[in-house]
Amino acid sequence: MAMGNSFSHWGAVWQIVLAPYVNKFWVSVFPFFAESPAYSMNAVFKSQEMLDRLVGAWWFLGLYIVNTIFNTILGEEFLFRGVLLPKMEGVFGKWSWLANGVLFACITFTNPGVSWDRS
Repeated sequence: MAMGNSFSHWGAVWQIVLAPYVNKFWVSVFPFFAESPAYSMNAVFKSQEMLDRLVGAWWFLGLYIVNTIFNTILGEEFLFRGVLLPKMEGVFGKWSWLANGVLFACITFTNPGVSWDRS
């Protein structure tokens, strides 16, 4: 069995089985990390008015795809792991991974309503 295949199974186990419990525990310990109702996409998509407005709105799918490409692929993977991490090794040495993680966490925490589990 290939390592990538095994890893993807663990990712599925995390999302389906473990993440909801970890998220509930995390929010119970640190309630200020709970998703704000003002920024909840869950509330938006449960609104019948919003669902009616999205019928035939293919631009929304395009916006989602562009947002995904620039925020996850180019932002997180390319910028943090491809550009900054190698440059930080010259400054922080073997602790560059920690400095990169702290920088990424600081930038991520500025996004309101961000949580580990989006269910």
